Amino acid sequence: MPRNSSSSEDAPSTAEAVKDNEPTATRTPVMDEAPGEVVLTLQEQADQIVRKNTYWSAGLGAIPVPGLDLIGIIGSQVKLIHELSKLYGVTFCENKVRNSIAVLLGSVGVVNLTLLPVSSMLKLIPGVGTILGGLSLPIIGGGASYALGKVFINHFEAGGTLLDFDPEKTKEFFRKQFEEGKLVATSK
Repeated sequence: MPRNSSSSEDAPSTAEAVKDNEPTATRTPVMDEAPGEVVLTLQEQADQIVRKNTYWSAGLGAIPVPGLDLIGIIGSQVKLIHELSKLYGVTFCENKVRNSIAVLLGSVGVVNLTLLPVSSMLKLIPGVGTILGGLSLPIIGGGASYALGKVFINHFEAGGTLLDFDPEKTKEFFRKQFEEGKLVATSK
């Protein structure tokens, strides 16, 4: 069954092709339809999870305590992938997720990666530092969460699991989604 997903057109797949006779989580509706209830597709539910966690990450980036903000963002990103795993019926493995997050964050370049702890530490400087750190970290954290969500949606839509996820193959897609995610994090 073909998927109409705008995010998966450019994205590479790390999963093997799914045979027609194999049941997959992407072929099974997740929500039961109740009379008068609007039923969301799997893709729409996944997009809602990504947006919600993007905003959570952005909000956690605004925590004024250096270090605690980064812990909150990373926790939100792990939670995001856990929710997507659950939605797609994929077994969750926290260690694999944390390693994948580290590899993908490393792909956005030294400047963006360095901005995370620098933005957090800027909050130690009263006044201007607090303002700059409070403005930049939510955007970077939210953008990274958005990109992670899009990468894992694409992977799960292709029938992949956390065990066969190869972050090296998705770095370019992650970078594109990171730029888009920074815009999403600043909207609302």
